[in-house]
Amino acid sequence: MKYRYDSEAREEYRNAIHFYGKAAERFFDAVESTIERIRNAPTQFREIEPGVRVCRVPNFPYAIYYIIESSEIIIVAL
Repeated sequence: MKYRYDSEAREEYRNAIHFYGKAAERFFDAVESTIERIRNAPTQFREIEPGVRVCRVPNFPYAIYYIIESSEIIIVAL
């Protein structure tokens, strides 16, 4: 399933990568791995409010909040 970030979520992601400095690559890999898990089974993760689901990023204090619209995952917050 295709995915995209909304503009605010993309900015949050960029800020987080910048914050982690030397650990940014590990953070990036963890986020990308989490997105793959979401893409493979988007409905398996907890729905925290109608239409909004969440999946935690391992080893970092972040989670990916997303919605599913037809055949696309839209990441709305990180």
